[in-house]
Amino acid sequence: MVVLLGAFTKPKDELYAVEGNKSILHEDDMFCRKNDQYYHVGIFIWSLNLIGIILGEFVNRSCLMFEEYFHLYTRYGGSKRKMFYACFSDISFRAVFFATLVAFVIIGSTLLSQGTKYFKFEYIEIILSGVGSSTLVLYLLSLDTLSRAQVSSLMENNNRLVANGFAWSYYFGYLKIILPELHKRIADSEWKDALSSNKLFILMPRDCWAYRKLSEEAEDGKIELVEGGVIEFDVTRAGIDKRVYRNNVYKITIDGCEPLHVLAEYATPLCSMDDMSHSAQANLSIEDRDEEAKLFVRTLEAILRNPCVPEVRNKCKLVPYARRPDVSLSEILTDAVLNDMDENSYLDSLDGIVEENTF
Repeated sequence: MVVLLGAFTKPKDELYAVEGNKSILHEDDMFCRKNDQYYHVGIFIWSLNLIGIILGEFVNRSCLMFEEYFHLYTRYGGSKRKMFYACFSDISFRAVFFATLVAFVIIGSTLLSQGTKYFKFEYIEIILSGVGSSTLVLYLLSLDTLSRAQVSSLMENNNRLVANGFAWSYYFGYLKIILPELHKRIADSEWKDALSSNKLFILMPRDCWAYRKLSEEAEDGKIELVEGGVIEFDVTRAGIDKRVYRNNVYKITIDGCEPLHVLAEYATPLCSMDDMSHSAQANLSIEDRDEEAKLFVRTLEAILRNPCVPEVRNKCKLVPYARRPDVSLSEILTDAVLNDMDENSYLDSLDGIVEENTF
């Protein structure tokens, strides 16, 4: 209907008689056009504005993609396709194509029916206003910020609350329970002199898959579950009487060196993320799962950096890693343990220097 109205509308000319000295005019020049009145100007301007809005949004997304290019390898693993998808994934290109097509049909049919005089240079300003001015005004007035209801709906629909929720639940539901008295339980156990570190090493694979035992992932056979190597305690919690929490001791064999004995385990929330990525009901894709795993690590690191319970600090060490065929789990865990031992030795040396300077 809009196209038909634009195509068959003709300009209306009003004629007026020429006043003054009429002797110098021919008979055909006695009447001139007064004003050209056009119909459906609002629809024409609306089409121009629509083109400007669409063009402005694509310019905005292009600037965003230029900014993301500096994080190409840290966020997208060097894949430009993933970077482009991240910047333009939420756009319905079919709807944009249809809206653009309708706008151009309206503009073209109007110009063909009304004549080139219908178009004014001021109409270019309408298009350009959508490219930069409107975006700038929205930013300066903070009108482009989402409301709390919109943010909540967006996060829920795209499962963007998974990593944060899992991180806080893992801290309050597990780490805050086992870590405060971990050193005391180690000192009271038979492993107080055998453990290479008094920290709990938490393995965090990026693909979220956790084996039943660490030794099953270590194909080189250099990680073994020590038989009887358990440090446990019980807590009455959430209606469960004497709920048992246990940490297992693993032995890491190093060529030409003494073996290491450490408390190690996988981060159990990652198992839930992996299950969600294979469930249609959870609506969590493999790509989203990997991103949530990274966010889980960052969130948990931030929590443990300044925990609400001071006794939790420096009681565990997070070991995030990506599985590769050329790097075994024994190498990853060995590096983490040795680095922690070096850090503790350095801190002990600093304590000695402080004591000497104090006295």
